[in-house]
Amino acid sequence: MKRLKIALAMAIMALPALKTKMATLATRFVTAILILSYAQPIMAGPFEDGYSAYQKQSYADAIRIWKPLAEQGNMEAQVNLAFIYYNGHGTPQNYKEAAKLFRLAAEQGHVIAQISLAIMYRDGVGLPKDLSETAKMYKMAGEQGSADAQYELGVMFSHGQGVPQNYQEAAKFYGMAVEQGNIFAQINLGLMYKKGQGILQDYKEAVKLFRLAAEQGNAGGQYQLGVTYENGQGVTQDLVEAALWFKKSAEQGFHLGQKAIGRAYLLGSGVLQDFVKGYMWLNLAAANGNQQAALLREKLVTSMTALQIEEAQRLSREWRPQIITNK
Repeated sequence: MKRLKIALAMAIMALPALKTKMATLATRFVTAILILSYAQPIMAGPFEDGYSAYQKQSYADAIRIWKPLAEQGNMEAQVNLAFIYYNGHGTPQNYKEAAKLFRLAAEQGHVIAQISLAIMYRDGVGLPKDLSETAKMYKMAGEQGSADAQYELGVMFSHGQGVPQNYQEAAKFYGMAVEQGNIFAQINLGLMYKKGQGILQDYKEAVKLFRLAAEQGNAGGQYQLGVTYENGQGVTQDLVEAALWFKKSAEQGFHLGQKAIGRAYLLGSGVLQDFVKGYMWLNLAAANGNQQAALLREKLVTSMTALQIEEAQRLSREWRPQIITNK
């Protein structure tokens, strides 16, 4: 007989955001959909019947099949049902019931259930908002090897959210996530090496981590790598290389990268001076909320002709970000 493995995962949208004081990149989980997919063969049974019903969008049948299994303590049935209640598939949306089922599975060691509870506590969805409980759930998942949970714990320790602020602990959990290839942990740990927060300052190690993220297409990593080349920290100063990484970051729509390459064109730093391109990138960064870029753009305007400004504005309107999936 062949064995079927049903894998369950949450859709995750990572939204890097620079924290000005801590200069760390953070991500948020967005729980939105239930994904069930075949990975290996298995003999048929009640749980798989529920999966088949779900695939056919026969949600009421999936609930009818999975509910008794969940009541018997089946973790996968508990988690699947929790997602159904969370999303309101075939039943009224019920966050409290979802939280109840996630907890039952989490107490049995189900990592996705633990992470789901962490998010619900963090956002106050179906549960009272409680960052200490969020940290507790992430710790349970992190101890089982979840890189996402380890990264989130690093963020919480770095900012003192739900736990006492502790840069050493933050670096420890970022390091654990880095070992599993977590891009955002690579950037955050790189920033800690750069600043010497909770760890000995080491510019070369920072560059190594920024490069790992940058070469995977992460806009934040590309920007940070550009900064190291611009300042000659951990690498030989190279303004051309800095501009190259700033442009890669900017092309993905990252406002710091856009400001940096715009400034480079304004000054002719690592690129040929070009006020039109400089205005375009600064204009885009300003539209993304970067106030420093807006100030630089207004300063640049005094050195441009009306035709140059018109051309730069046209380029801004026509610009579209490059989409890189692995970032």
